[in-house]
Amino acid sequence: MRRCPRPLAAATALAASAALVLTVSPASAAAGWTQVDSEKFNTIYALQRSQGVATDGTDWFFSWKSGLSRVSMDYAETYDTDDSAIPEAIADQGGDHIGDIAHYAGKLYAPIEDKDYAHPWVCEYDAATLDHTGVCNALPVNPSGQTHASWIAIDPSKGLAYTTDFDGVNTLRVLRLTDFSLVRTVPLSTTLNDVQGGDVHEGQLYLTSNDGDRSVNRVDPVSGQVTREFEQDLDAVSEAEGVVVLPRPDGSFLHTLDVSWNLWVNFRSYKRG
Repeated sequence: MRRCPRPLAAATALAASAALVLTVSPASAAAGWTQVDSEKFNTIYALQRSQGVATDGTDWFFSWKSGLSRVSMDYAETYDTDDSAIPEAIADQGGDHIGDIAHYAGKLYAPIEDKDYAHPWVCEYDAATLDHTGVCNALPVNPSGQTHASWIAIDPSKGLAYTTDFDGVNTLRVLRLTDFSLVRTVPLSTTLNDVQGGDVHEGQLYLTSNDGDRSVNRVDPVSGQVTREFEQDLDAVSEAEGVVVLPRPDGSFLHTLDVSWNLWVNFRSYKRG
């Protein structure tokens, strides 16, 4: 989501009465997939968990337009919050929007884009404190010199990171994890639209899109083959956002965020079968 919906921004005014609502609503996602769980966040929690998500298996990390938070696995406690996580040097260059984040080796990686989509960055944070480490790397732009930075995903087994543009996506950018420089580009077998989030599971990329079907797609980062996995059953006022992989005892491993303009965020868990 490039800009927070105006009703969602109004959640800050409700901070004094912030409440966390948890719901469990198993439902069929699509052939071969089942939604097994759904958590609902509202008021200030909806604002602070509205963009992207990552985990180290012990805590959740959420992002929103300008901030980061570290949250307990049962969602009940927010350990740390940074409402102004965009480094000043990046903000001075127009950086004003954090996308879907990634975690690796005690660090958070946050993609940051500017309002002109001309200078994308990925900045590094200490996951335990949310403090900026001082490291930011420019992301490669597309041939037109313009790009979003809506998500970043990391495959530590290969020493690689991945990202794409936002709309009309027909190319995957494969990046070197050490400095996020471009290793290669991989043409995709299918063009994807409104790509909002990504994460890696068993060597495959899972991408969420806020397209007409709010689709979840699997991408082979070597061949570029795109497989439509399922369509999220979201209502008309909801927007698909980030995604994270975490295998759980109930069989779920794919967890997605979606934002409703009715001032709440859903965090859904899916399993195959």
